Amino acid sequence: KCAADRITAAAAAALSRLSLAADLKVAVAAAGGAQALLALLAAEGRCGARSSATATHAARGLANLSVHLDIAAAIVAGGGVPLLVGLVGSRRAEEAEAASAVLANLSLHESGRRALLRA
Repeated sequence: KCAADRITAAAAAALSRLSLAADLKVAVAAAGGAQALLALLAAEGRCGARSSATATHAARGLANLSVHLDIAAAIVAGGGVPLLVGLVGSRRAEEAEAASAVLANLSLHESGRRALLRA
């Protein structure tokens, strides 16, 4: 694994851990955390395909953030649903489970349900 991909995975892990704390969810989102995690899901790795660790940590972070209604709406508006639906089909169980958790949270809100129906 190349150094750039290890750094990217570490950044995704850090955002995921920060988003666990209830009092930090809004701060992480306000600082662009949800958009950063979506960008990590959408991007190719610097040394080839995106790493499984990056995808898993990014999806876990989004799952943590998506319990908040406004953040869930931002994930939907940021194009998260198609990325996450694609990740659910991963052969790597950790990626698929993390993406499923986000989609489950998004399905609790009207905008999330509409986006899921379109995906």
